[in-house]
Amino acid sequence: MNDTQLLWKMFRQECYEVYISDIVLNEIGKYQEEKLALLLEHLNQISYELIRTNEDTIALAEKFIDFGILRKALMTVNI
Repeated sequence: MNDTQLLWKMFRQECYEVYISDIVLNEIGKYQEEKLALLLEHLNQISYELIRTNEDTIALAEKFIDFGILRKALMTVNI
């Protein structure tokens, strides 16, 4: 089993608290129908909390970028 499959298995077993941002859901919504259906099927199998973009989440993302945890690829979110 690869790492991604193992991680999703742990998500389904609720080994972790899962948080997904509205930005991620918007990005998922851009996929074509077949890929979108597959991704939504996976999301429907887990419990997660939706995080809305606001000044605090943007500040946190900027800290992740500063520490090299995330790359500043397309951070164009405006509040």
